[in-house]
Amino acid sequence: MKNVPLLTTNGNLILSPPTPLPLPLTKQHRFINSHDQKSQPSSDLTETLIYLKKKSHQPQPATTQPPLTMPPLTPSTPHLTLLSAGEPPSSVSLRNLATTTSLLPDAWNRPRKLQPLLLSASIWLQHPFPTTSAADALSPSDTVHYGNLAKALLAALPSTSSGEGMWIGGLVCDVLYPALTGETLPGEPEGKREVGALLDLQGGGVRYLSVTARLPKASLLGSGVSFTLSVAPGAGKYATALAVEGVRVPVLVGVNENERGGGRWWRRR
Repeated sequence: MKNVPLLTTNGNLILSPPTPLPLPLTKQHRFINSHDQKSQPSSDLTETLIYLKKKSHQPQPATTQPPLTMPPLTPSTPHLTLLSAGEPPSSVSLRNLATTTSLLPDAWNRPRKLQPLLLSASIWLQHPFPTTSAADALSPSDTVHYGNLAKALLAALPSTSSGEGMWIGGLVCDVLYPALTGETLPGEPEGKREVGALLDLQGGGVRYLSVTARLPKASLLGSGVSFTLSVAPGAGKYATALAVEGVRVPVLVGVNENERGGGRWWRRR
């Protein structure tokens, strides 16, 4: 306790009422005070804790997730279809699986001529594969076995001894894609649905799928002809692309001056 002097307007000096000075708290006092505050919660806090404890023990009603369904596919471009799929956490790719076929015309447009065929497929999965990683064995529940993918592509090819000829786009869209997924593209006739197909697009496990067929001997001036179908089931988009790869244009370069005239002979006429 101490008196604090105050100076009035008349110049008289008076003493204010004594004010208590706070005593410095030691570490032991601070510990005791904090312990007392924590050990004696307020009544509102106590009631809240009791309410939360009772609520946590109450049985919660089970919530059922609606089954995932693939939205209707709409045509798009290959670039937009790829962007709509997003970045995959895992993927399985099979490139240039070599086989032969006589169902497609060759470079001279001759039907039923045996020629090489290269098949490729890329599958982007919606989720990682924890079961496969934990067991160190491929599990069909969260990934795709590339061996089964190769077998499914080869088994889907029609026999060369039966069936009519087709074009390369029909092979991808009407044969390979339905065989892998059991689905058909919009506008295509629904054929025989594959029971237990390798990929389930309706379940939401596939983020992006692309199937490519390439004929390396189908062009006289290029390195090959390819057709690619890309599908993003979650975004409801699909796209097709026909490509003539590595086109070479033969050019005759003149040696003499009159041969390098740049077409002056027809300008003089």
